[in-house]
Amino acid sequence: MNEIYVASPTYKINSDKVFYMEHVDGPYVWWPFCQVYRVLIAVNENKQIMTQFPIARQIWRITKGDVLGFDFNRELHLIKNHPTDVNTDFRIVLKAHYVVYPKSIRMLGQLLGALTTRYDILARNLFLYTLVPVSVMQRLAALYVLFTTKVVAVTCHSVGFNNLVFLLGVAYFSYYTQNYSLLLYSTSFIHYGIYVGTFWYRNRVNYGGFVRDAVLYKACSWLHLCYHYTAHVWNGYSKGDVDTTSFAMVIVGLIVSSAATYAIGWERTYFGEELGHCEHLRVKSFPYSLGHHPMICGGILTLLGFHKLDSFRQTFPFLIPIHVFLYGFHLLQEAFDFHARLPLESKRGMVANGDGYLDRYGTFIPMTGGRNCGASKRDSIASKVKLR
Repeated sequence: MNEIYVASPTYKINSDKVFYMEHVDGPYVWWPFCQVYRVLIAVNENKQIMTQFPIARQIWRITKGDVLGFDFNRELHLIKNHPTDVNTDFRIVLKAHYVVYPKSIRMLGQLLGALTTRYDILARNLFLYTLVPVSVMQRLAALYVLFTTKVVAVTCHSVGFNNLVFLLGVAYFSYYTQNYSLLLYSTSFIHYGIYVGTFWYRNRVNYGGFVRDAVLYKACSWLHLCYHYTAHVWNGYSKGDVDTTSFAMVIVGLIVSSAATYAIGWERTYFGEELGHCEHLRVKSFPYSLGHHPMICGGILTLLGFHKLDSFRQTFPFLIPIHVFLYGFHLLQEAFDFHARLPLESKRGMVANGDGYLDRYGTFIPMTGGRNCGASKRDSIASKVKLR
């Protein structure tokens, strides 16, 4: 697998285009407890070719002597040209690979290394076959490579393969055992753990991955709730039994939490300010004019509205109390700003500062002062948040 790679500054409809598309190098994202890391070691000077990690929202431009590593089977990335800087020669990097695993499962780690090596050889042969596509089969193979690469990228952005494997596994076992409660309770509360853990630690957070996972599992949770609540409301309506108080609580709670999200924006909703991605902003518009933490309070009101419906409460007596307990715990965590209070330097060393990062719209934001500056934009924002 270790190789010397020469980046092409241009590409056509061939395998070279894959490197300029969002892609994952390996297929073993589902492999437990073990990782294969690809490490790029820059051999010569480079100012044109940049390596971008769209989910982590970072862009790196490595030059002679720099080292950049990432998960071979999980990290979505691509290379792109700098908008103005141009190389006088090709960018050359050495690709080195390492498999990391606990000593207690050495055989599992070594098997992952062997399978990843075999896959990389097959993939490299396919890339070489489609490098200069002339025949119909070569062109079809090239289109297949580009199509599957695009599908993988869309899946990584929207779901994530780790999450996909987990959800499909839980759904299968739930179906196989004819136990819907397994699916319901396994997918209803994960987002609370993501909230609490991220709010607590705040350091070295893959922001795009955090938002994707939180939104995904919250969507799963609310799909369960809304489906069952709607079914019970409709069933009660058909019998002439309508709980207007429950319905009003749900509607008001949704309006308040939605208005809170609109007021502070998507980034701040998902800890953009606490994680250093947004400037500090004091919001006084509705519903923040009513009091603190209206988003969580509105969500809890909606949950209590679900529980107010007798038939829903009788069918799922513990579902809403667990929701309210976990959401209330996170509310207390936010209200008292309860977190690890780590500086920007984690216990493992300095937070890495690349040449820049991406905002939610995919716009490249360069770090203030360049790669050798004393503090990045993220540092300064995080400092303001810490001092407020």
